[in-house]
Amino acid sequence: MRSKTGLWIAGCLVVFVAAASAWNTLSAQALQPAPPPGIAAGSWISISGSSGFVIQRQLGPRDVAGYFMVRHLGTWWRVSSAPPRTRPLTLGDGA
Repeated sequence: MRSKTGLWIAGCLVVFVAAASAWNTLSAQALQPAPPPGIAAGSWISISGSSGFVIQRQLGPRDVAGYFMVRHLGTWWRVSSAPPRTRPLTLGDGA
């Protein structure tokens, strides 16, 4: 009688662990939004449902180059950190 109870508990534990693992995998996939159009899934690091980072190339073992993207009103936008292109201000030349 004791071995049947132990087997029943072990069986229930296996079923519980399998169900929890499947739920965790499915919920993680549901929380990770698809990358923007034209971006490979392997290059996309999702930060949230409306932002992420695109890896362009690996520079070193722990260093990558890339850019951020955000989604606003259903459209993905690339976030640029480059300063705006302006002409230098010259003072005192009368121009």
